[in-house]
Amino acid sequence: MFAYLQKFLSRYFLISITIITTLISFIAGDLLYNSVGSPDYIRYSAYFKYFFGLQDSSGLEQGLLYYYLNAFSLSLRNSDYNNYFLPELISQSIQITNFFIYVLGLFGLYLFLVNKQIKKNHVMILILLLNFFPPMIALRLIFKPEILIFTLFVWLLFGIEFYLKSRNIYFLIFSSIIIALIVTTKASGAVIVIFSILFLYWNEIIKLGFKKLFTLSTFTLIIFLILSYENYQSNGLLVTQHQTTINYYNTADLSFIYSFDVNSLLNQPVRHSQNNSLLGFLLIETFDDYLTIYWNNDTSLFYQNRISFINPYLRQYFSIALTTTFYVYLIFVLFTKYKYKKFVFLPFIGISTMAFVSLFIQFDPSTGDMMKNYYYSFLLTISFCFLIIHFYEKCNYFISVSATTFYILCIVFIVGFPKFSNENFQHKINQNLSSTYYCKIYDFFTEENDNCGIKTSDFCEFHFGKKDKIIIENGKLVEKKFTPLNFHILSKSNQSYLNIYDDCVKYSQSREFGDSDIFTIRHTPIINLFCLLSIILFVLFNLIFVKSPKISNKSYKWDFH
Repeated sequence: MFAYLQKFLSRYFLISITIITTLISFIAGDLLYNSVGSPDYIRYSAYFKYFFGLQDSSGLEQGLLYYYLNAFSLSLRNSDYNNYFLPELISQSIQITNFFIYVLGLFGLYLFLVNKQIKKNHVMILILLLNFFPPMIALRLIFKPEILIFTLFVWLLFGIEFYLKSRNIYFLIFSSIIIALIVTTKASGAVIVIFSILFLYWNEIIKLGFKKLFTLSTFTLIIFLILSYENYQSNGLLVTQHQTTINYYNTADLSFIYSFDVNSLLNQPVRHSQNNSLLGFLLIETFDDYLTIYWNNDTSLFYQNRISFINPYLRQYFSIALTTTFYVYLIFVLFTKYKYKKFVFLPFIGISTMAFVSLFIQFDPSTGDMMKNYYYSFLLTISFCFLIIHFYEKCNYFISVSATTFYILCIVFIVGFPKFSNENFQHKINQNLSSTYYCKIYDFFTEENDNCGIKTSDFCEFHFGKKDKIIIENGKLVEKKFTPLNFHILSKSNQSYLNIYDDCVKYSQSREFGDSDIFTIRHTPIINLFCLLSIILFVLFNLIFVKSPKISNKSYKWDFH
């Protein structure tokens, strides 16, 4: 009885810690990173402008689903609209959208791994560790569809694996819809996913037989064409018509693949030092932010007020050590009889694909950034999971706990902790917090009052830039008058009090401010949403109505016991 109780408490303690770290990692990203400063935000904000009716098409080639979900999330903040907090509102909407997509991916990953006969406690530890896995942290921060590709890829693996267990055709239909969504989302992600699936399941695909394979291919093609048509109507471009900027009108030299300067890596492991070396780039980038677009970006609070010691490059050295350990252990596992070796190998597919793109299609020699790991981070994540599983299976409890603790502390250090606090830093945190969804919860527990949002009496002063604001300028926190930026304007408003200061003052004296019309959705991608809803309903149907305790060759019912 005692042993059972101990096991029960241990499992629920682990679940609690996993949930808490998932939420804390979300809140940390939300408060410390502004996604408006993420790579290509200004370019891809065209999707916001399209969905909110400011322009007739996006003029871009990527799929609509990810960007619509972000626009929908932002549309829920109409009651909070004010120019003063506009960058923060946009960033928070991006990050909470990414968070829900991430959680959906974690749920699929849990089902996938449990189906692979992985111990549930190990799966929960894996999910905990993914909250501290730098490639996944990066995806959760930025305005890029790779986080959606991660989740779709996980559910694709789930669908294929459950088909192989049950031989139920509905799982193949489910998988076909996911493939069509991935292929229409982003070309680079589509190529990497297709290569990965062929690598993992080539024998099983051949065994389907010509008739079944032809039928599924035709079904997938039809869904793909319908999605492509809807995307084209909104974008004016096909997913293959990527608009390359002039700095990418180059290809890498062959030496990019094999050149490596150890002295450069150790003496100056900073941005642009490894532009001509694939290996050097990967060693710094995999577990850190080599291109300074996430936590090493000086406009991020992750970067501000860091406490450094021993060596200014100590964080980079930890990153290099972790990357080296990751790939050495990966290669070691590939030479063992580990039954999940194919999943461990996946990062090399992503690296090879992006190396090919760099050598023969496009490359920016000033940055080398075609090798950014967010292009194939979903493959790194799957490989990381199976490597950790292999490690836990081979090591005793003490070594596993020690290694896990050390790893988490390393990542916390790499992304910018510990920190010292000062007045401007604390004010900036409070400023960011005051516009969040969860601000009132924070006020409730801290017994603070009126710390959230903007009072009606102050609305006009804030909205029209009459108030000071803590901003990051030239890498430093400064307080200055806030000036609304044109590139943040996402939609037109018919409410004069949002456009003219005098009208705003008159309005505030006579009535309460209602919801603005600034974030009103005016275009909706019906087919994309229908595909997403179909995937969700399929999963829910099986969770709710299928009761069998295990999967067998005669049934596709699931085991959650």
